[in-house]
Amino acid sequence: MHYHIQVCEYTSADLSFYISRNSISLKKQKTGFGSILLNKIIKDAKSYRSISLHTNLKNKKANKFYIKHGLNKIKTRNNFALYEKKLIN
Repeated sequence: MHYHIQVCEYTSADLSFYISRNSISLKKQKTGFGSILLNKIIKDAKSYRSISLHTNLKNKKANKFYIKHGLNKIKTRNNFALYEKKLIN
């Protein structure tokens, strides 16, 4: 398998769509595969106010990838960053 994605959908008042796990095999990194998957998730989550996820601050490639795709680092804690992208104003 070349990827693993686990998504948790929150239906609370804030309507946040949270990706709990996301990984692409080393063989498929830098091929555009991760961008295709993330863009598909963002497109499918349009009825939510935001999409968010955590990543380890030491994972420089992942942090750069999420910023490139319009997610903003909104909080850091215990070596992890919380990224979020607003989808609905």
